[in-house]
Amino acid sequence: MFHFGANEFPIRQLFGETHLLGNFAGSALEKKLLRLVQQYRQPELAAQLQAKGLLLEVLGEAAAGLYGTQAGSAAEDRTKAKLLLAQTYIREHYAENVRHSDLERIAGLSRNYIIVQFKKQFGLLPMQYLTFVRIQKARELALQTNLSVSEIAEQVGYADVHTFGKMYKKKTGTSLSQFCSALVTYKV
Repeated sequence: MFHFGANEFPIRQLFGETHLLGNFAGSALEKKLLRLVQQYRQPELAAQLQAKGLLLEVLGEAAAGLYGTQAGSAAEDRTKAKLLLAQTYIREHYAENVRHSDLERIAGLSRNYIIVQFKKQFGLLPMQYLTFVRIQKARELALQTNLSVSEIAEQVGYADVHTFGKMYKKKTGTSLSQFCSALVTYKV
C-alpha cells in the first residue's frame, strides 16, 4: 500500500516467514495500528506521511523483537510446524465450527499439548485465536463490503447475529457499527 522508493520493502529479509501474532487488544501496538488506519484513510499528504511513519515504527519494533530470539531444537521446530498447521487451519476454516478435535487431527498432537503450546507460540489459546480471526474478518467485511451485520456474522461463523454482537463487543469494547463509524471522518 505504501511506496518505499525504487526498492521493495525488505519484509522477508527482516521477518522471513515468521508470524508475529498475539493478543494486542488495548496495547500500544493496537493504538498505533488504529492511528495508522485512520491516517491512511485521509487524503492529505501529511496524513499519508504520518501513516507511513507509523508503519515503519511498528515494523521497526517488530524487527527489533525478532533479533532477541534464537533457533530452537529440531523437536521444537517440528512442534512449531505442527502448530502452524493448526493456525492455518483456523485461518482457513474460521467460518466453520472449528473444534479441538479438528486441530488434533491436523497437527497430530494431543488437545492439551496443542492448547499449551499454541498459547506459548502465538500468545492466544486456539479458540481465542479463532475469535481473533473472526473479528478481523468481520472488520474486513464491514469495511470492504456493503453486507449487513447479520450477513457478516453468518460469513464469519455465527448463525445468530446477537451472539456475534455480544462476542464482538465483549472482545473489542465496541460494536462493529461503532468500529466502522470511528474510522469514517467527515470533512467540513
